[in-house]
Amino acid sequence: MLGELGITRCTWRSKHQRDESTPVIPFAKANEKWVLYPHNDALVVTILVINLTTRRILIDNGSSADILLWEVFTRMGIDAAQLHSAPMSLKGFSGSMVHPLGTITLTVLTSSTPCTTSIIVNFLVVRTLSSYNSIIGRPTLNSLQAVMSTYQLKMKFLTPHGVVEIRGEQVLARECYVQELKQKDGRVTPDGTSRKE
Repeated sequence: MLGELGITRCTWRSKHQRDESTPVIPFAKANEKWVLYPHNDALVVTILVINLTTRRILIDNGSSADILLWEVFTRMGIDAAQLHSAPMSLKGFSGSMVHPLGTITLTVLTSSTPCTTSIIVNFLVVRTLSSYNSIIGRPTLNSLQAVMSTYQLKMKFLTPHGVVEIRGEQVLARECYVQELKQKDGRVTPDGTSRKE
């Protein structure tokens, strides 16, 4: 199942290649074989958030928060009473304010055996119109010490067992982009259906 989530492999390094205090996270030319070039696509992935395989997760180092949409939160079957009060509002690119419904701490599985890594993510739960189900921002990327290549549509980070590589889903990224454009010009309603002309 995890192979379907865009998780490709762990890269092992021998200790004599480089001093252990200076780890290497390589991005080799071979990593480009799954990407159609040229492109300007976002890094969009599918990962396991508690019990739900969650598609359309935007990896965004420009976001100061980790965000989970309300619709996804409800699909997880979590009681809304478990939400804690949110410490802040969010300001979007357009300057509009979004007020989170609360915060929730969830386990995210970010890799596959033998490099399985479960991390705890503090999500802000929001009810807003978006083609993404979640945004993984700087708090989680920094805690993982993750390195991204938007050119290769990859995210990598170190674990005690090696380097984990998560591959973006280019077709999904393009679908999200098209849906965002439709939402902005009013052709898609908040539930994702097309508005009749």
